[in-house]
Amino acid sequence: MKITTDKKEYQLTGGTSKTFSVDTNDTMVIKLLRDKMYKNKIGAVAREISSNSRDANREAGRGNTPIIISVEGETNLLSADSSSISFQDNGVGISPERMDNIFLKYGGSTKRESDKFTGGFGIGAKTPFAYTDNFFISTIVEENGKRIEYLYQAIITSDGKDEVSRMIELGSSETKSQTGTKISVPLKNEEDRIKFENEVLFVTRFWSTKPTLIGFESQENNVGIIYENENIIAFNQNEMNGEKTLFDNNVKYVALIDEIPYPLNHETLQNELKQKVSTDHKSTKWILKFKTGEVSVSGSREDIEYTTTNLQTIYDKYLSVLKEGEQLIKEYQNKPKSFMEACIYADSLRNSARNYYSYRNQHVSTIKYSKEYLSFLGGLVSAMSNDEEAFSKSEKIEKICLPLYKGEQTITNFFFDTIQIDTYEMDNNNRMVKARSKTHTSPSSTSWSKPIFMIDTAKVEPTRNARLKLDYADKGYMLIKKLDFTQWSNAQYGAKSQTEYDLLSERDDKLFKLLNLKTSKYSDVEKLRNLKATSRGKVDVVNVNVRVLKKQSWETSWESATIKYDKKGEVFVNSVADIDKHTNGQNIKGICYVSKNKLSDFKTDRYSSSTNALTKEEEVIRQMLLANGIQTIGVSSSKLGYFKNVPTIEEAFIKLVDEDKSNSILNCIKSSVIKANGLHYTELLSNLKTGKKLGMALDRLYETYTKNLENSNKNLSIKTMSGIFEKNISPSFLNKININLDEQFKQDLKLSLETLDRNPIVNLILKIKNTRSYGGYRIERNGTEFKNIVKSMKNMEIK
Repeated sequence: MKITTDKKEYQLTGGTSKTFSVDTNDTMVIKLLRDKMYKNKIGAVAREISSNSRDANREAGRGNTPIIISVEGETNLLSADSSSISFQDNGVGISPERMDNIFLKYGGSTKRESDKFTGGFGIGAKTPFAYTDNFFISTIVEENGKRIEYLYQAIITSDGKDEVSRMIELGSSETKSQTGTKISVPLKNEEDRIKFENEVLFVTRFWSTKPTLIGFESQENNVGIIYENENIIAFNQNEMNGEKTLFDNNVKYVALIDEIPYPLNHETLQNELKQKVSTDHKSTKWILKFKTGEVSVSGSREDIEYTTTNLQTIYDKYLSVLKEGEQLIKEYQNKPKSFMEACIYADSLRNSARNYYSYRNQHVSTIKYSKEYLSFLGGLVSAMSNDEEAFSKSEKIEKICLPLYKGEQTITNFFFDTIQIDTYEMDNNNRMVKARSKTHTSPSSTSWSKPIFMIDTAKVEPTRNARLKLDYADKGYMLIKKLDFTQWSNAQYGAKSQTEYDLLSERDDKLFKLLNLKTSKYSDVEKLRNLKATSRGKVDVVNVNVRVLKKQSWETSWESATIKYDKKGEVFVNSVADIDKHTNGQNIKGICYVSKNKLSDFKTDRYSSSTNALTKEEEVIRQMLLANGIQTIGVSSSKLGYFKNVPTIEEAFIKLVDEDKSNSILNCIKSSVIKANGLHYTELLSNLKTGKKLGMALDRLYETYTKNLENSNKNLSIKTMSGIFEKNISPSFLNKININLDEQFKQDLKLSLETLDRNPIVNLILKIKNTRSYGGYRIERNGTEFKNIVKSMKNMEIK
């Protein structure tokens, strides 16, 4: 990174001058540069050494070649029972002459004359000393047509009373391997390994040439990007894979300098930029891209410098994103092919701009954009609406979100005075009921996707409605009626004039015509007479009403559904496809059922996560079956005759376990049992003095757990099942779902648990490690458990 300084000329008027300097003999200065600069020392090592390795590839003209970052057990430079993290490049290597300047001199740097590289302060190569007192360097250089590998150890030793940093040359040899440098940093413990992996993933997340990761527990180094161009990356943090989010929730903006992320302090931006920077949609992160040198960083490179120049550069970038955003919004608003569609697009954009939560709940199936992209566009609108000098915020949002469509003003609420709209839908008791009559509705409402019938008879008729119920039981229908003056006037408060009616009627008719709704005549609906006679054998295919448990937003409820039964063939027709319509996109492959006396018994308590119609065990099995594409439906006991060829929930579960050739279900259960008892914390158990039999048992349990963990990272179904079982696993649960674990596993588990019972100190440590509650695991000092632990400390050897 090119380092620039502001030079000023002063005229000396007398006196003498002296030059400031650094006392290189003072080890405190070296320690300050090495150790005291970094708040996050592991993060500093991950950032600086990985950046240096990438710079080395760039310097050699191999910028598109990924560096290699490995977590491994060392068998040569380090002792066999330790592990290290290494950073390897394919650069030109470091000759003995350059080694002095790069590693031995603080402030020594070869990168200050170019913005092609990340470094420049001459400190980064020494950052491993912030974490450890020794690390290793292996570098291969080409000299006189030969490739020579040099090995060094950088170490902090004591020279009398002071600490001294030394570079020890361990040897050199000729080699045919690729030139380059490998920095190996020994790891102190397992916890640090996890921290290093997380920090490496964080700092390299947005690299265009991502590193090759070897030995990492998690290989996931991507984000679900919503939008990207040369100035910005936008992604929704809620959509990231994995449990840990990338940035704190209070971070909205990130400066990406040479592809390295620096979260920006929003409070500082607001104060310095006079609150011009929007705060909306914090789950959607805006990563503003900068080239090396555009925005300066602090000496530790852990944060940017909040100087006036930097803040102005950031704000200019922010404004350029808004300018580009105007074009994105225009492209979005030019997509609709009808007035109705244009209003849906406008409504969705306005909801997203006004309220973060509303965009998640709106129906956008007719929009060719994801909800995450809508959130991003909504954030752009909110940001552009922040200029209150020209518009109030709400007025600006309306102005941006409601463009004309072929000369007509789009609207986000269809309001009718002289047209009555009635929506009919199935309720939980299998009755087609009329929702409250509406004179207005949102264009994004699902009602507009229902069949629409224009009433042209004197009144609605039960026989026609019965036919509509039979034909449209799955999605309902709409009845629309044009009110004449008398009907309209009777519905109003106070006297109304014919002139007023005519104006409103003309406006309503124009809107209805603009919407171009496909309607049918109510009088054309065939009347359905003598329903009981019709169902007695005259119809080969009948509708059977069932219930499907469906999650909508944060609530779960039993939803009405209808499947068709062929009496002649005694089979259901397209039942899987019909049920799949009522699921949340799980791609259903089969069905099973549970039965109750009547369908109304299938209900949920909205204030509880439990499903009242199912036992706890049945609910767990239902979730597990759903993870494998099998949906459980609720059936009335009076209809069981139709379901003789459909498995019950218990039968479906047994069949799934029997046909599971890879034993993934049993392995998920075993893994959950191991984790529930804390037996997956091998860093504790491996340090115990164990007999051969117990050691083998612990090894087998650990192997089962890690294999299932590895498979769950590759297979979503296995990951889902593991999550389900981990929340519910217990001996009584296993008995109730009739799961038989193999004898070897039972013996290993029994031996391990008996060992822990005999060693309460270890048992206690595992309990503490395995506790997820905020308060943690607690022991009463005068309690029985504490007294037993004290007694057991006399004999800690495990037999």
